[in-house]
Amino acid sequence: TCEEMICHDCSLTSHPRPKHHYSTISDAGNKYRSSIEDSLKETKSKLPILEHMISEIHSAFDRIQTNSQELKEKVIIESKILIQSVEERQKRLFHQIDEISSEKIKNLSKQLNELQIRKGEIQSYLEFTKLTLELTSNDSNNSNNS
Repeated sequence: TCEEMICHDCSLTSHPRPKHHYSTISDAGNKYRSSIEDSLKETKSKLPILEHMISEIHSAFDRIQTNSQELKEKVIIESKILIQSVEERQKRLFHQIDEISSEKIKNLSKQLNELQIRKGEIQSYLEFTKLTLELTSNDSNNSNNS
C-alpha cells in the first residue's frame, strides 16, 4: 500500500503488518526487475558520455597548462627583448651624455685656458705698471733731490 520499500526489521518495529503490506526482497526484486534493469541500462548508456566529458576536461587541463607554459616562455622572451632594448637605449644615452659632457668640458677647458692667459697678461701688465710707477717715482725723487 505504501509504494516504498522497507527492510524486514523496520516492518516489525516502525511499520507493523496490519497497517502495511510488505514484500520480501526477492519478491520486490522480481516485481521491479525489469524497471531496475531498464534504469541500469539507461544509466550505463550515459557512462560513455560522462567518460568523454571527463576526458575533455582532462584535455582542457592539459591545454591550459601547456598554454600557460607557452605564454610564460613568450613573456620571458619578450622580457629579454625589452631588457636588451632598454640596455641598448641606455648605452646610446650614456654615449650621448659622454659626448655632450666631453664637448662641454672641452669648451670649458678652452675658456679656462684663455682666462688663465688673460689673467697672466693682466698680472704682467700690473707688474709692469707697478715697476714703471716705482721707477718713475724713483726718478722724480732723484731729480727732486738733486
